[in-house]
Amino acid sequence: MTHIRISDIDIPDRLRPTDDDYVAGLADSMDRIGQTDPILVRPIADGRYQLVAGAHRLAAAGLIGWHEIDCTVREMDDLEARLAEIDENLIRRELSPIDRAIFLSERKAVYEQLHPNVRRGGDRKSAEFTEENQTANLAVWFSQDVAERIGISERTTWRAVAIVQALGRETLARLRGTPLASNQSELEKLAKVPAERRGAVVDAIAAGTAKSVREALAEPAPDRGDVIVQKLIDFWSRAGRDERKRFLAHVGIAPAEAKRVLDDWMRRKSASDRGQA
Repeated sequence: MTHIRISDIDIPDRLRPTDDDYVAGLADSMDRIGQTDPILVRPIADGRYQLVAGAHRLAAAGLIGWHEIDCTVREMDDLEARLAEIDENLIRRELSPIDRAIFLSERKAVYEQLHPNVRRGGDRKSAEFTEENQTANLAVWFSQDVAERIGISERTTWRAVAIVQALGRETLARLRGTPLASNQSELEKLAKVPAERRGAVVDAIAAGTAKSVREALAEPAPDRGDVIVQKLIDFWSRAGRDERKRFLAHVGIAPAEAKRVLDDWMRRKSASDRGQA
């Protein structure tokens, strides 16, 4: 472990933004009892370092005005650093279903690059290693690796990865801070919504006008006034000439005026019926 100036640490693109509330709470703790765990960095050019794991601790240190922070320095290439970032988050802190899905999906991509023989399915010259065998090998080996190293079940892993494959990271990023962010069941329901309707559902949930997929898919309730008017029109259409006269008289329209209104309506209806024919 070594002390490194915070200004000498570069922060690469992260898979998720830091949580301001969590940083504030962590800063209060670090200010009172100090830093209990070092962050992980790797050396890069010109005497600088790149953050690998510990973004919240680094942000908390800056928030309370520290100039240096305890670090573990480790030589890593890009893929190894990405894997360390992912596993640090999956192990150290409870993630929302959205973030867990994103991290596991990215871990799958990194795992494929770090283990190309798994992705290729072994000796491609052997007829028994078909494309189906290759995919099966990757599914089993990757999910087993996650279960062994991180303690996340294979079923949970593949459910999470399927969400990212169906929705994409851009959509998931829009859903952060919404009720769906903490509800994997709702995310899976959204993944099953036809693509042509999914955009409107996401818009409604992101805007806060709907709190669930079902609510976003529901047709808006018709205006009560429109319903009543439509019922009156239906009754009027089924009524005979005498019933219409009696109704108009009941609502206070004089017989002569009632006849004019009725005749006018009949002419327009007749013209409309001819047009449709």
